[in-house]
This record gives sequence, C-alpha cells and structure tokens, in this order.
Amino acid sequence: METKKGLVFFMEDDGEIRKKYSEFLEKNGFVVRESCNGKEGCCCLKAAQKSTVFPEVIIMDLIMPKMDAIDVLKRIKKHEGCNTIPVIVLSESESKEDKEYVLSMGADEFLLKSELTPEILMDAIKKATTSVV
Repeated sequence: METKKGLVFFMEDDGEIRKKYSEFLEKNGFVVRESCNGKEGCCCLKAAQKSTVFPEVIIMDLIMPKMDAIDVLKRIKKHEGCNTIPVIVLSESESKEDKEYVLSMGADEFLLKSELTPEILMDAIKKATTSVV
C-alpha cells in the first residue's frame, strides 16, 4: 500500500466550502480530489484501492446527499488499506452526542464549520496525519 504524500480526498456537498478549502489546500502543496457526495467519494476510494495509491487524509461533511459521513466511515473502516487513512469530519452540528458518535465510528477529528478556518483545517490535517505514523 502506498500513501501518496499530499493527496487529500475532500467530500463536501456545499460547492463554496469545497472550493474555498480545496484551493487553500492546493496552494499549500496538496493534491485534492473532490467529491460532492459520499457515494462519489466511495467511488474515489475504490479507485484508490485498485491503484493502491491512497490519500494521506480524507475530509468530509457529516451530512451529504446519497451517503452521509457515517456510512462512508463504516465502509472505510471495513476495507484493508483504507482503514488506516485519517478522517476529518466537518459539521454544522454543535451536538456533543454527534461529535462523540462520529469519533466512536472512527473519525480522527470533528470540526465545526462555524469555527472552521484554513488554519484550523491545516492543524487538524497535521495532527491526524502525524498520529498515523
């Protein structure tokens, strides 16, 4: 299994958020593969499995059309190769229960969109990817 340094899968149905943070990540040396829903994101993961080139980190919205973050997390954690990829979940929900549930399902970070800045996202990526080593 090869983890491509700097490859990020970003699953977010809000086009403005996806564009803003994808552009920021690209300016900071990352290669970003975007998906507008969880089902599309899972297709990217299947392609990664076939090529054996996996992302360094997955960033995804909690609530997405076609497949939400919980369903995507379940699939990620079941598949060898994908199950060690750090996952950062973004959410508008300030519910402590939502955060605890997402983390218990295997996410490495849970970030509130209302508090999200490029710097916070970058710190979360660094934290998630250094804990994998």
